[in-house]
Amino acid sequence: MSDETTQPEPSANLEPISVSPEQAVSPIEQAPEAPPVAPEALPSTPILAPAQTLVSTPEPQNQPAASASVLIEPLPVTQTVITAPQADPRSFLAKALASIQFRKKAKLDKVLKLAAEKHSITNDQVEKLLHVSDATATRYLAQLVKEERLRKVGPDGRARYEVAG
Repeated sequence: MSDETTQPEPSANLEPISVSPEQAVSPIEQAPEAPPVAPEALPSTPILAPAQTLVSTPEPQNQPAASASVLIEPLPVTQTVITAPQADPRSFLAKALASIQFRKKAKLDKVLKLAAEKHSITNDQVEKLLHVSDATATRYLAQLVKEERLRKVGPDGRARYEVAG
């Protein structure tokens, strides 16, 4: 018995060899392409790729020691930054205010419709109709009186509101 055991040569000693085009393996067959990456997932710092990469194929065990190595130029790494158009914050405020005014006008129209049907309306009826607080119902009725669409009849504690005609 001998103490010598066969050990494979270290991979650091691989040297490029000349390979004919028929023997060469295309880069597409050697390395699968990485899945596409969303622009948000890309790092913010640039990635520097090596200028050239040495790719070698492993030697088959039953074949003579002839491996093919091919130098592959890496693809340039590019980053795409997608930015959403920035809207003016004042435009959001204007839209919000317009929406609030539209809903308020619809509620005031409901109050006027009920007052016309019943010939008069109270603060409690407005609260129940619109599902609002006592203070909000009072403000709505005060606004309609100010606009002269309703008229207040009676003392403050027992006030009724009639359609101004």
